[in-house]
Amino acid sequence: MKPIKFFSILFVLTYGMSELRSQNISDIEVIFKKASHQNPWLVKEPIRKITPGIRVGKNSYFTITIPNEKPLFAELERSNHSNSKLKVERYDSSIGFIHLTSDEVFALPIVKVDSPTAQKICNYKSSDYITFSFSYVPLLAYRSDTYVDQAQFIIRNGFLCGFQIQNSIIPTFYMEKFLNDKNPFEVPHPGFQFVSALTNSELEFYFPSKSKGIVVSQVYPGVGPAFQLFPGDAITAINGQELNRFDRIEMGNKALDLILRSGSKLKAIGDKVSLHILRNGKPLIINYYLQKYSEEEFLVPETHPADTPYYYISGGLFFTELTGNYLKEFGENYRKNSEKKLLYLSESYFSKVHPHRERIVLLSRVLPDERNLGYQEFQDLIVQKVNGSNIFNLKELKKAIQANKNEYLTIELSGGKIIILRTDTIREIDTNILNNYKLKYLDNLGL
Repeated sequence: MKPIKFFSILFVLTYGMSELRSQNISDIEVIFKKASHQNPWLVKEPIRKITPGIRVGKNSYFTITIPNEKPLFAELERSNHSNSKLKVERYDSSIGFIHLTSDEVFALPIVKVDSPTAQKICNYKSSDYITFSFSYVPLLAYRSDTYVDQAQFIIRNGFLCGFQIQNSIIPTFYMEKFLNDKNPFEVPHPGFQFVSALTNSELEFYFPSKSKGIVVSQVYPGVGPAFQLFPGDAITAINGQELNRFDRIEMGNKALDLILRSGSKLKAIGDKVSLHILRNGKPLIINYYLQKYSEEEFLVPETHPADTPYYYISGGLFFTELTGNYLKEFGENYRKNSEKKLLYLSESYFSKVHPHRERIVLLSRVLPDERNLGYQEFQDLIVQKVNGSNIFNLKELKKAIQANKNEYLTIELSGGKIIILRTDTIREIDTNILNNYKLKYLDNLGL
């Protein structure tokens, strides 16, 4: 059972070619910084994604691209001309919206982004909240009578009606808010997921008083009210509005509406949400504040929150933190090729916290030196302890190793494996590693 619909589309080169494309729409290629999670000291070839874009002002352009990345710049494709460079003005990493500017003025017609006019001329139908493949947050989308195989901007009389994917249209008010707010606007995440399609027996279990509502299935740490709201909590009212008054079919959409909008206006990050819940039949009130989607507090994030994934090398031992992208660098068959325990942890603890760890620290591999012989086959092992002390994240690991005053450094790893190195040889190994691997630094932790 899912609280919202999920669309998965191939969001790369396959875009719609409407009759207005030659006049109003041009391809924009966005270039993203590509960081390696298994070799974070290397500079990799940037990611390049082509998406349809529109001109929204004299020197301004808008497109929707991949989320949760680090855009560097973009290029506007022009027929019979070389591509023109665009600067990144604003990027919402949770939904892939990107605002670009140019020092030049091009002949592409300006598309007006005006929500009140769009409401009058665009003939919006009924709506659903959908989490698209390029978005980490649910977006309100209107249903269309027509189905498109390829995503495209919808433009009428020079006004933007939205961005259509299959038979769903992301309306203009999202783009207008993103482009026009003086303070950078980012769409908030509801903070949790819920189930609204409940069986009769589930309704009786969660709502013994014959009321109706939704049931929490997941809470996002650092985004939602983690440690206040828990899976299994039954929500009966949101911001004072009883969910009982809504039809079961529409309850999920209405609940998201109450969380993410105030009337016809989008709520902003920092806005308060009040939930009336039943926990084991006991009524409670939970208050929290809307936040942007972020993986910073996840035990195993998909990608590292820092510009470059953290790494630390000591004695030729290369340490980093587990992410989903670390495993995906094993290739298309990463589920088969990667360490099964790490795959399990990545899938089990994505969007979760751990009571005793901030991150899972890995010994990724051992960079060979004659002084670390015997350990060079060790790879993809979880660091448990250093000299008997538990390790919570990579920075703590570095501090523990640098603070070591013993004759030997002892590192306990998963699988019962142990590394023991003489403390006085570690610096010699580090010098060789810097020279042999042409590295500038042994870490990027800034400590």
